[in-house]
Amino acid sequence: MNFNTKKLLSILDSSRIVRFSKRCYEAMFSGFFGSLLTNYSGKQKLFESGIWSRSREEVGSWKDSLPSRARRAMIVSYENSRILRILSSLRDWLFCTQMKFYGFLFLYFGLCVVLMNLVKRFAFPEDMSSALVWMVGAMSIAMAFPMLASGKSLARNIHESNVLSFLFEKALGCSVDEPREQEDEVVKGRYFIASLVGALLGSLSYFVSPLYMILGACALIFAALVYRSPRTGVIISVFAAPLLAFLPSPSIILALLVLYTFLCTCIKIFLGKLSVKLEISDMFVAIFMVVMLMAGIVSAGGVSSLRSAAIYVCFMMIYFMIVWLVNTKGMLERIMAALVISGTLTSLYGLYQKFTGNMEIGTMDKDAFSGIEGRVTATFENSNMLGVFIIMVFPFALSYLFRAEKALSRIAALISCAVMGLCLIYTWSRGAWIGLIIACLLFVLLYNHYVLPILMPTALLGITLLWGKIGGSGLLTNLIGRFSSIVTMSDTSSVYRLGIWRGALKVAERYWFTGIGIGEAAFRSVYIRYAESGIETAVHSHNLFLQIFIETGAVGFAVFLVAIILCIKSGLELIKKSTGDTHAEKAVCVAAVSGLVAALVQGMTDNIWFNYRIFFMFWVTLAILSAASRMGRNRIRSKSEY
Repeated sequence: MNFNTKKLLSILDSSRIVRFSKRCYEAMFSGFFGSLLTNYSGKQKLFESGIWSRSREEVGSWKDSLPSRARRAMIVSYENSRILRILSSLRDWLFCTQMKFYGFLFLYFGLCVVLMNLVKRFAFPEDMSSALVWMVGAMSIAMAFPMLASGKSLARNIHESNVLSFLFEKALGCSVDEPREQEDEVVKGRYFIASLVGALLGSLSYFVSPLYMILGACALIFAALVYRSPRTGVIISVFAAPLLAFLPSPSIILALLVLYTFLCTCIKIFLGKLSVKLEISDMFVAIFMVVMLMAGIVSAGGVSSLRSAAIYVCFMMIYFMIVWLVNTKGMLERIMAALVISGTLTSLYGLYQKFTGNMEIGTMDKDAFSGIEGRVTATFENSNMLGVFIIMVFPFALSYLFRAEKALSRIAALISCAVMGLCLIYTWSRGAWIGLIIACLLFVLLYNHYVLPILMPTALLGITLLWGKIGGSGLLTNLIGRFSSIVTMSDTSSVYRLGIWRGALKVAERYWFTGIGIGEAAFRSVYIRYAESGIETAVHSHNLFLQIFIETGAVGFAVFLVAIILCIKSGLELIKKSTGDTHAEKAVCVAAVSGLVAALVQGMTDNIWFNYRIFFMFWVTLAILSAASRMGRNRIRSKSEY
């Protein structure tokens, strides 16, 4: 810290607002409630010294047991298998093959795609090919020429390219083997094979869209990368979750990505290449997974409930993959970057909808809010769900803004916050606005007691400068009108929710112990008997906590609350005990706690798990909190022991 910074902090320390901010910061971690919310390590020690420790004592005797010997035999057989050797040699061959091979493959593929579509156009004039198909052919041909001009291997090109090396090694954390010193020359016969394969695949475009071929090739590449490094699958899944809406059945595709990554992770654990440690919070999350699955099997919704429960359980696997695989600062930074970049791109698409007029208008009460043209939904098909996603991601972008060391990084984080904040306004989601306000307040209180004194004057100065432009604008009038409608109940949406809550409370009272099961089908089949007149067609209770209670009963609801509270306590404990060595983990915990609390606040007025991908992002946020917390606590413990 230089002299000017020290002098500035000393001046701030003498001000009343800093002293007030410091008292608020200390009050959160002192007293009865402060100790109650930060005693996670005590619970973890009891957990480790209980039945879990006794089971670990039996590991020594288990090592010589028949199941252990069978496992070792399976591992040896697997590692020496012919299939694994073929896959390894194929991977090495693909990376060490010269780019000319891929150039011939792309060239003949693109030429045959164009040729086949010309044949279709003249043979069947009424069957007009998509412009995207023509673009695929043209791009394949264009990409082939620089590949044909290169005499290097794929691996060497990746290492020498700033963009590709950043993508593989920095962003995905997937290291590519260095090419051999003396690379094998690719014989001309292989060029002929590449041309033949490209021509055959291009000819198949007469029957199958080349887009499906490209997606299939991407799936194979994804499978190979994830099998080698499951961490890559976690990052890709988190990044792609909100962007898969452009593909058919995005939730199913995401579930398959998560399931395959989880299977690859389990293989690593089985082979002894990855060690895991379960904490008490993980146990309660696992119990809640079992409860969710049982609520799908025994349900009033039948097969539909089982399908929903299967997707929920599959998405909850991301929690365990993150807490097991995200165990370094580099991985923590990668998954946060994937989350923030994905949120920024999604918000940009929402702003594109706003400025092109492609907005949702069916959920807006035009009588009460005639000045609002519509609501942006981006990739979530529902403005409220988009709002939940943004308020969970926004604190992570805010964390980057506060701890960025380079000016360029700080500008990028500021742009990301501005894009997401502006998009959130045009969702016109009152619950999301309240959630974001609470998230920002929590972030300011938990991050550092100097933030509030610096942020308040900056915010007041910004409002003063912009007031002349926004003071009399329709945007400000609409914002005030949306907020005031919460109190006045002047719109049909608020009245509609109150009516649903009354009927849903009757369902909860009747089935308080067992619940009714997971999904829309189960809720509709029971709710209609208790619904008020005019709102019999509701598909959920518009309240996350009430919905969980109705679906899983008192036991499932209690397990859920315990799991959430334990994870938040673990994060608050690290925030309280954090030192300079754990500043990065503390910043992540502050962001995760803020985003999680914001989502739960909006959950009081909406069933935010109604959208599968929001359910997925909820457990991603919770897992990042748990992973950052245990990383920081382990570092503090190691330092104290040293």
